[in-house]
Amino acid sequence: MDPSENKRPEIAVILIFLIIITAFIFRGALWSLATGNVHYFVPVEDKIYLSGNSSDLTDYWAKITKEAGFEESSAAIESFSLHKNPDGTIESLFMFFYALKNGKDYRYSVSYNAGEASGQNRITIYSREGKPPMPKFTTRQSYSPADFLRETEKINLTDLGCQNNTVSIRADSNHGGGSYVSGNYRIFLQENDTLIPLERISLNNDCLTPFPIMISLMHCSEFSKGTSCSSFENLVIFPEKCTAGAEISYLT
Repeated sequence: MDPSENKRPEIAVILIFLIIITAFIFRGALWSLATGNVHYFVPVEDKIYLSGNSSDLTDYWAKITKEAGFEESSAAIESFSLHKNPDGTIESLFMFFYALKNGKDYRYSVSYNAGEASGQNRITIYSREGKPPMPKFTTRQSYSPADFLRETEKINLTDLGCQNNTVSIRADSNHGGGSYVSGNYRIFLQENDTLIPLERISLNNDCLTPFPIMISLMHCSEFSKGTSCSSFENLVIFPEKCTAGAEISYLT
């Protein structure tokens, strides 16, 4: 018997082992190829703050734009959520938006979690080819993530009386139509860094996507299995540039 024939099973086992190891090492790239998802990372050197006078959100947006390489001028925000601790640090952040890259439409997701299990303090960006839903992003002027984050940073949490509270902030392009009346929640028009109380606002759906910023003040309790939070006051803030054509009644 040829001695080389005895070695063939061993060689096959070694090859299989090498394939498994290679697949494990490059599992992220293989998953991206299989699903069409591509991910990027932006390191976070320190804590991210939302304090009414910080520019952390827009600073990191610039880094996200550079890392992911999409056309910033084409970006249109879809949804956003943020959880702020009483000390002003951001506990978690999620954002979805659409943008063009190399002439193709992509849907991007951005996530940040200060308590990430891996211990890596970073912003994660996933992208996948996908066109914006029709006709939402074509019949209205889209709202850029940069503008939205800039308006969010301007919110004076001290004026709202919630600078020392746990706060949940969210916004969604599916909301914003119709009318809002002060009652179950306080509503405001934001002009630069000034919040103006409103009695009522009726939006013009043919104008820029309204994208109201929903703020909930949270009461949180610690339990053995984690933290439970519930809202005890809700506010709605309309950036001035998102209220073109709206009928507004000011609170007197």
